[in-house]
Amino acid sequence: MVDANSLEKAILGVILRVSRDDWASFSMGDLHNRLRECEGAVGTSSGGEIVDCLCSLEARSLITARKPQGATFVAFTRTMAADEQYRAQFFYNGSFGLKITRVRHR
Repeated sequence: MVDANSLEKAILGVILRVSRDDWASFSMGDLHNRLRECEGAVGTSSGGEIVDCLCSLEARSLITARKPQGATFVAFTRTMAADEQYRAQFFYNGSFGLKITRVRHR
């Protein structure tokens, strides 16, 4: 199991390396591969740990997530975050966009 704070920092870092001011597009495979390039144990994170972390970051309004649907986008629905089927469909089927809304300082 990977330390949640380390994974959080790594995910925020990956998003910032792709785009500081706009949406960064990922598939779960892309995000997982980028995390493998990070130092420490975050590269061994499971898909479930990554999704849990993304949902936690979104719930605390540190990131926002959206999914392309045709010519538009559908925002991640926070109230559905506990539903495993919804999470799997949102993050594992195709690509999704992530955007930093604010960076917390430690």
